[in-house]
Amino acid sequence: MLRSWLLTAWRYARNSRLYTLLNVAGLATGAAVFLLIALWVRDELSFDTLHANYHRIAQVMDNQPADGAITTSDLLPIPLAAELRNRYGDDFRRVALYWPNFRHILTSGDKHIAQPGSWVQPDLPAMLTLPMLEGSRDALQDRSRVLLAHSLATALFGTADPMNRTLRVDNAIQVRVGGVFEDLPASSSFHEAKIFLSLDKAVDEMAWLQADLSAWDTRGWKLYVQLNDHADIGRINRNIAGLMAGHTKIAGETIFLHPMSSWHLYNTFANGAAVGGRIGIVRLFAGIGAFVLLLACINFMNLSTARSGKRAKEVGIRRVIGSLRSQLIGQFLGEALLLTTLSVILALGIALLSMPLFNGLAGKDLGIPWTDPQFALLLLGFIVVTALLAGSYPAFYLSGFRPVKVLKGDLSSGPWASQPRKLLVVLQFTISISLVIATILIGRQISYAKERPIGYSRAGLLDIGKNTSDLYQAHYDALRNDLLNTGAVSQMTEASISATEAPIAARGVSWLGEDSASRPSFTTVSITADYGPTIGWQIVAGRDFRRGFATDSGSVVINESAARLIGFSKPIGKEIRAYSQRLTIIGIV
Repeated sequence: MLRSWLLTAWRYARNSRLYTLLNVAGLATGAAVFLLIALWVRDELSFDTLHANYHRIAQVMDNQPADGAITTSDLLPIPLAAELRNRYGDDFRRVALYWPNFRHILTSGDKHIAQPGSWVQPDLPAMLTLPMLEGSRDALQDRSRVLLAHSLATALFGTADPMNRTLRVDNAIQVRVGGVFEDLPASSSFHEAKIFLSLDKAVDEMAWLQADLSAWDTRGWKLYVQLNDHADIGRINRNIAGLMAGHTKIAGETIFLHPMSSWHLYNTFANGAAVGGRIGIVRLFAGIGAFVLLLACINFMNLSTARSGKRAKEVGIRRVIGSLRSQLIGQFLGEALLLTTLSVILALGIALLSMPLFNGLAGKDLGIPWTDPQFALLLLGFIVVTALLAGSYPAFYLSGFRPVKVLKGDLSSGPWASQPRKLLVVLQFTISISLVIATILIGRQISYAKERPIGYSRAGLLDIGKNTSDLYQAHYDALRNDLLNTGAVSQMTEASISATEAPIAARGVSWLGEDSASRPSFTTVSITADYGPTIGWQIVAGRDFRRGFATDSGSVVINESAARLIGFSKPIGKEIRAYSQRLTIIGIV
């Protein structure tokens, strides 16, 4: 029976080439878009699952009351790690501090390569189950050892064995290679890290870090934990919530565990609780993919029912010679199954050709998982479901013709027979127009985001990280004069953070008349006097810093938001206190 249905369907498709081409092309285009979006959604939902301890890893987060609300941060003090180990060792299998990722200058022989990496405690590589190619995940137990990603090891040493080779980090610290791990894919939260270095080595080499070992008020570290198998995250959160009390002066400060399964999709916090994040975008795109596929199926239905006049006599004759309606329904569903299969084959080709462009647009490295049995089953299920969805209405509509009326030329099959098709046409146009309007709105939003004023000039602005001790110790004025004299540089400044990065917020700012209950947080940037002319910020009141003005070391420039928050009617000349230092406001940007 199935063979007969498919053979008849093939003959019909071959004899109606234009109709078949239009139907297959329309369904294939919708299926290709759906497939690409489905692969993207699958990648988003599988973020970090490559780590074997995925369900037992969490990040320690911090909640602090501020301005009548609660702000959440992932930056914590170093002593908190030891406190968790000592007081809650039964709940945690591993605890590891992590210095947020930044670029290091790595030197081997005459090669100098800048790659991102982190100073971490020895438990982190085992916690993440780093896929080791050589060496051991426990190599950082020896503080003079480092772990390299395979791509970085190849760049530094070529095809030579990298194990035990010597490296110089930031032209200041000597280390040896203790292991090489496979580069982490983009679906890992740690994929950017190409080198892991021992935090103990950093403490040995950087004197300023030693003071932070017992400083509860210095926040700059991320803290990760791996729960023991029996541990319950809810119970642990209740136990550790007040751990910061007695160590800091911030009343009401609490900590909690944010599980790895929520890092990527639920990373937006409001008033101390996760309220969503990227999951909203995933749901939006999943909905768009479903609507595009629905449009393609509706188009298939409408094209099929639009040709009902050419199929009517066929239906009538087959009914007269004894065909049952169930057999006709099976025949038309068989045709839908054949066309859907052809469409899916074409959709796979379209998706494969479009994949490089789509990856560039989405910032992904996706591919069609040909060898994945689960993908084959999903594809088969997709064909069957789409064939039923797209072919059900035409099958029931066409098989419902009455033989006597059809043979007399009357193609009507009841007073309400055409209503579903009209409804489908209206629905198709409604979804299409909605998607077009949404596309226009998103395009305008992107245009606004690209062209909105940012308060400074980006034209010709370059950022150079001071990664090595040579630049740390370089005489700023001498370096500036040398660069200006080349004629290639028009202005130069030094700052504690890049103009495009968000500074760390702190609550060390106060002023006369401040509401003691508000305790607002401020972000601060330390700069040289040339900062304003270099980035071209806009002074709206007062003046900028000036070179040669010794008194400017006790001055501060604030932005309009800070001025509104402080509330001075005339801020210029007023004093604020920042981290125990009295500063005079000289300008507003």
